[in-house]
Amino acid sequence: MAGRSAEVAPNAVAALCRRYGVEPRRLVAAMGPAIGGGCYEVDGPVIEAFGGAGHPAMQPSRPGRPGHVMLDLRAANAQQLREAGLAPERIDVLGDYCTSCRGQLFYSHRSDGEPTGRFAGGIALTDG
Repeated sequence: MAGRSAEVAPNAVAALCRRYGVEPRRLVAAMGPAIGGGCYEVDGPVIEAFGGAGHPAMQPSRPGRPGHVMLDLRAANAQQLREAGLAPERIDVLGDYCTSCRGQLFYSHRSDGEPTGRFAGGIALTDG
């Protein structure tokens, strides 16, 4: 979540566009696995970091705990890239994998409750 709330993706888009003198539409982005919206329940500080519970990547908490929402980090990151100017078809989420649900395939700091490794994402300039 820290990368998303720190606006790492839009800052990378802006830096690439400045450095190479291109428009965001010339960029492509790829995201690896992340915790999905059905598994990541957040509360006040995280909700505030996203600008409120009305953010499109947030859904009501199940079973409806007051002050909590479910957050889909993949959707939040994709939205941030769209807002930075990337076309939706140029943003690729590599598989619809939730790191919490698929613990046999991926580690998850949020699910495992202990420090783990990292996954990568990328933003690149293309010829088209």
